[in-house]
Amino acid sequence: MTSRVTGGYIPLSLFPIPELTAQEYYERGNTLLRQENIDFEAVIREFKQGINAGPDRQTDFFLHHKLGLLLCDLNRYQESESYLEKAILLATPDEYTNMQVLLAFALAKQHHLAASKAILSKVVFDGPINHYFLTNLGITFMEQHQLEDAEKLLKQALVANNWCPAYRPQQHYFLAKCYGKQKKIPEALKEIDIGLAIAPEQKNLLDLKKQIENPESCIIL
Repeated sequence: MTSRVTGGYIPLSLFPIPELTAQEYYERGNTLLRQENIDFEAVIREFKQGINAGPDRQTDFFLHHKLGLLLCDLNRYQESESYLEKAILLATPDEYTNMQVLLAFALAKQHHLAASKAILSKVVFDGPINHYFLTNLGITFMEQHQLEDAEKLLKQALVANNWCPAYRPQQHYFLAKCYGKQKKIPEALKEIDIGLAIAPEQKNLLDLKKQIENPESCIIL
């Protein structure tokens, strides 16, 4: 075959481009995430193409999970909702609760507190759960003055954290701050002391203790 376009060579455009599998798109997206300067839009495209490639159930879950989590990290909470909802439908029992908490987080960040709490009311906290997800949701509720709910979540986050002791002082800090906002001063000081016993020089714990112990403080934390 000859071609007037290329002076005798077959145009490369005539050759079919082999289609990638969903797993390959997933791996390509993860490779991009490991680069020093991450092109997040490129990562999102790879994961979306993976979903469109007809993945098996496990890969489909990973793609929706990663997309929902990434969009949350980029503060694109509304976009993340549909991917997290699908991830819940695809999740194994071990991952189901984590996906519920992530969706509750995405909704709470958009001030959809009733919808977020409705999801949380169905969560069973007796299995493995990501303590980072619980902590972030607790902080979000605290920021929106849902202090009783925040307290429960931050307590649960400490219970769930059995593999990252370095993060525990920070979790004690957030729980102490939540207690302080509720004027539960003895409880707040107790959490601060527990955190300082682990990390004696942690500045935010020391600052919070000073603020709470100050009799002129209005506990506006």
